Amino acid sequence: MTTLPKAELHLHLEGTLEPATIFRFAERNRVALPYRDVDDLAARYQYSDLQSFLDLYYANMATLRTPHDFADMTDAYLARAAVAGVRHAEVFLDPQAHTARGIALEDVLDGVTSALNTSLPRYGISTGLIITMLRDLSAESAMRRSTTSSGSGNPSSASAWTPPRSATHPRSSAASSPGPRRGPAHRRPRR
Repeated sequence: MTTLPKAELHLHLEGTLEPATIFRFAERNRVALPYRDVDDLAARYQYSDLQSFLDLYYANMATLRTPHDFADMTDAYLARAAVAGVRHAEVFLDPQAHTARGIALEDVLDGVTSALNTSLPRYGISTGLIITMLRDLSAESAMRRSTTSSGSGNPSSASAWTPPRSATHPRSSAASSPGPRRGPAHRRPRR
């Protein structure tokens, strides 16, 4: 059976972490997980609302610590995407969610872009990286991230900035209101 070519236009990389990978990263980085095992974690992938998804999303994201972790996460997604027939992927990344945990921005970007830079020859997938900003963090934080990461030098993956997300970060006690859009509004033209 032939798989039709596909484009993935809205995918949050951190949301592609699979239970077995989460446990592998947790062991590698000595992160304690609140799950008994892979099956227990997989059973929690039934969400009642956005916040229940986000709680799991951020808990699992805590296992990402090194450039190697970010590269492995990205590469694992690309391998699955290639099998599914994806030929172009524009992936989202939340650097602030990692830098707020003490992870260096360079570690996040170096890991992700190292995998994206090899996606075309390895998997036949062209890529674009879209950096998102978290609404519940300050506009100043978003601007610091934009000026720091805009010169990351990723030749094969263009980046764009998206408006702040309305997701509730675990450090926030309530969902943020939409409010005005802030930050650079640079968008990459569609092909």
